[in-house]
Amino acid sequence: KKAIYLLVTIFGLFSCNNAQESGNSDISQSKENIKVAVVADSQVDLEIGGMTCEMGCKGAIEKALSKAPGVEIASVDFPSETAMVKYDSKVTSEGEIIEIIQTVANGAYTAKISEVAIDNKDDEELELKEGTPVTEE
Repeated sequence: KKAIYLLVTIFGLFSCNNAQESGNSDISQSKENIKVAVVADSQVDLEIGGMTCEMGCKGAIEKALSKAPGVEIASVDFPSETAMVKYDSKVTSEGEIIEIIQTVANGAYTAKISEVAIDNKDDEELELKEGTPVTEE
């Protein structure tokens, strides 16, 4: 009886240990799949070159951008060859976003900040410079 009890106890200890180890691997795998919530405080509009098909090219670029740290929203418009990316400027930058696009499909795509976006940014800065100063009452 003691031998059977001893065997059952040893078997129980090993099976619990294996269950804990497999449970730990599940936890570590689930940690890898968790994406930290991104608070977008910036947006960049880009011109994309080199896209030849709507489904594959658009999807590949959006997928690469959505996996990038700091990117909240990435939307590619195939007909206009543009992309809009909302991102957290504390985590990533316009330059890093452009680099990500340029590495998709072994460098098949080009990306640059949209001329319209540059013009709008210049207009906003000019309005700020020429705006009415705020006075305290």
